[in-house]
Amino acid sequence: MFSELAKNDLQRLREQGYSPTDDEIIALNDLAVQIENGKETTVANHPRFAFAGNVIFHEPTVGALEWWWSYGHDAAWTLKGQLHTHFFMLAHARDVSLLQMLDTPSTINKAVKVWLKGVAATEDEMLRAMLYVKHGTNWVVPTEKIEEVKPETALDNISTILTLAASSLGIPLESLKTNTETQLMQMIRMSNKAGLNMKPSIVKQYMAY
Repeated sequence: MFSELAKNDLQRLREQGYSPTDDEIIALNDLAVQIENGKETTVANHPRFAFAGNVIFHEPTVGALEWWWSYGHDAAWTLKGQLHTHFFMLAHARDVSLLQMLDTPSTINKAVKVWLKGVAATEDEMLRAMLYVKHGTNWVVPTEKIEEVKPETALDNISTILTLAASSLGIPLESLKTNTETQLMQMIRMSNKAGLNMKPSIVKQYMAY
């Protein structure tokens, strides 16, 4: 069954010059069918993604976040450059192997510059897509100043939670990096039922970004 909602979205994407892969079409249709059937809880369990012009932003995987704090965060000299690098990370969050090849400021900035030339979206569109994939529909403008997270602190937190999760869940550390924070929390919730004592709130504490 191919969803009419998915057909309309695909038509719009193709009119904008974007050609989704087979996997993206299947994922889009799967989500559309569930939305049409009113299975909101199931839809919420899927990693979020959002369209910004001809670009797809993905909810960041743990591996993508690890790359961001290791290399991407400090690659640019300006806030604008840092934002564009963050956009780049979200657009490639499902291709961590590509991100890992970019491990110096020069290679990162060059890749971001080339990528931006092919982006057919406004900065506002990308900002909205970024906020959705990172925070969902519940995001609101903060009323208090948010303390800036230091890269070394974020990396320590990611390393700690990955080590704890790998040990408790019995899953190789590298395999866990392909999951989003939300997926990792779901895995931990399921393991809690089997007696695991590590709570999802701990994941939230360690995975701040």
